[in-house]
Amino acid sequence: MKRIARLLATLLLVSCVKDAPPATRQAAGASAASLDVKWSNSSLNGVGIQISLGDSIVNDQFVGADNDGSGHNPVDQMTKLWNASNASLKFFQVPAPVVANRAYATIREYENDGQQGIYKSVNWFAEVDSRALAVTQYRGIRRNYGTSSEYIELTHADIIMNYRDYNFTTDENSVIAYDFHTVIIHELGHFIGLGHTRSTDDSVMRSSLSIFDADRTPSALDKQNLANNYGTAALAPGRSSFIAASVTAGPSQKKLPPSAIEDDQGVHGLIELRADGSCHHYVNGKLIESH
Repeated sequence: MKRIARLLATLLLVSCVKDAPPATRQAAGASAASLDVKWSNSSLNGVGIQISLGDSIVNDQFVGADNDGSGHNPVDQMTKLWNASNASLKFFQVPAPVVANRAYATIREYENDGQQGIYKSVNWFAEVDSRALAVTQYRGIRRNYGTSSEYIELTHADIIMNYRDYNFTTDENSVIAYDFHTVIIHELGHFIGLGHTRSTDDSVMRSSLSIFDADRTPSALDKQNLANNYGTAALAPGRSSFIAASVTAGPSQKKLPPSAIEDDQGVHGLIELRADGSCHHYVNGKLIESH
C-alpha cells in the first residue's frame, strides 16, 4: 500500500537507494557494464546466508504488533519474501539471530569481524557523509578474471543504518519517517546482488524512495532479475500468475557501472544512500560514481 501518491512524493524529499556493488575495471573478454555480483550458489543451496540483527534495532524499533503470525520481526519478514522469490535458492537463514549491536568507529571494522549484519549507528562515522540514511559495505573476489564469464563473488556484507540523523518507522501509514521495511527489503536486495530497476512503481529495487513510500513486496520484475543474476527459474512450478511478458516488457535491472580498480582480485565497496537525493559509490576507497 502506498501511503501518499508518488506524484506528491516527487515534489518532496527523495532519497536515492543504492546500486548493486560497482564492478571492477573492465578485463579482456568481460563487459564491465554487465558483471554479475552474487554469492556462490553453494552457499545458498538449502542453507542461506546468516545475517544477524543488532539488538538495539529490535529493542528500540520493533513492537510486538510488528511481528507476523510466526513471531518473525520485520527483518525476518523481508528475508522470507526474498527467499520466496526464487524456487531454487534460499538466500537467507530465518530467523536472523539477534546479537549485540556492532558500534565500530569506522566502516572498515565491519568488514573483518566475521559476522554479517544489520546494525544501528547512533554516532555515525567520520569518513561517511552525514546525509547518508544508511550504508552497505561489502567485500568480494573477482572470479573467472579476464573471461566473458567474469563476475564478483560476494564474501561479506553489512548494512548500517544512520539513527543519529534520521528516523525510521514500522508504521506504513506514517509520513514523518522512512519506512523501515521499505529500506530493508531494498537493501537486502542489493545484499544478494540485485541492481536498480530503471523506473517502475511496483519494483522494490527502483532507484529512489521518499518518506512517503511503503513498498514491501518484490515485484515480478524483481524476481525475474534475481533469477537472471543467479541463472535459475524465477518462480516455483505452478505459479501461473507469473507472466513473463509483463517482465520482459518492463524496465530492466540497471547494470553495474564500470570503474577503475587497481587490485585485480580484492574488491571492497561502500555505498551511501543519501537523503539529499544522491547515491555515492566507493570502491577500494575511491569515489567511482555518484548519481
